Amino acid sequence: MFDVVLHVGPHKTGTTFLQKILLSSSPTLLSDGFATPGGSVFGLHGGLKSTANVANCLDSKIILQPNPNKAFASFKGFLDESFHNNKSVVSSAEDFDNPGLDRDRLLNFFRGR
Repeated sequence: MFDVVLHVGPHKTGTTFLQKILLSSSPTLLSDGFATPGGSVFGLHGGLKSTANVANCLDSKIILQPNPNKAFASFKGFLDESFHNNKSVVSSAEDFDNPGLDRDRLLNFFRGR
């Protein structure tokens, strides 16, 4: 079964702490059937904040990402690899809570899996 668990913030609710725990626990999570994107999502943010690159690309008010298509492609690649390896996904980005976020487009990343 393929599940996606997204922590969506909001800001100042311990998101960075949660992201640090997810990153440091990624080997254990992987052995338990959960993949974390780590630094695998292309964009301005790296490491534990890399999922914010996708959130920022989905927000019509944020035009910071140098190449949104590359961010989407790297996130889709991570999701596809997780799905094919029978791993669920756990990720966190407080930017998923932004009011301008295109949530329908985000959900389309996960549909059909």
